[in-house]
Amino acid sequence: MLDWKVNGYCSKRAVSPKKLHVMCRDGQEMKRPSLRNGKPHKNYQPKFFKGLTIGSHCLAQANPSWADQLAIYGWMAGVPVGSEEMVSCIDQIVAKPAEFLPTLRVAQHRAQISTEWQEGLVDRLTSCWEVIQSGHIFTDRSREESDANCEVLDMVVEDMRPDDDPYWRTVKGRMYK
Repeated sequence: MLDWKVNGYCSKRAVSPKKLHVMCRDGQEMKRPSLRNGKPHKNYQPKFFKGLTIGSHCLAQANPSWADQLAIYGWMAGVPVGSEEMVSCIDQIVAKPAEFLPTLRVAQHRAQISTEWQEGLVDRLTSCWEVIQSGHIFTDRSREESDANCEVLDMVVEDMRPDDDPYWRTVKGRMYK
């Protein structure tokens, strides 16, 4: 499963690659190569899997939200929940501000998503769906307080959209009632 991310392109500060990358390469516009150009992250440990060299870590150790996203992509592509057969690949483009356009580096991330992580994600998604279906959204509050908070949020959202927006008219009702 391959995906890519762009981080820091419009930022005023340089962005570093996420940890545990296989390799990070400087872009052509770098005036001075970084010390880590062409090298893996300092804590990266390789392992061989189905003819590929990937990290021995779980993708969630580099970035939990990436692991969630690519696990769901894998499931949608037919990979069974809990399978570690899929290699998750992220090419992360990180930017550093420059005079006109930012200078770019590309960090490659290659890892599996552990069975435990996937099963935990299924539990979190199931719990989220149960909360949505129940309508008791703010579970740390009483049902009455939760409903009152939802009404306040509905009023805020109502004030944000014009009444003449045809898309908004079709979706503005709360679906979980």
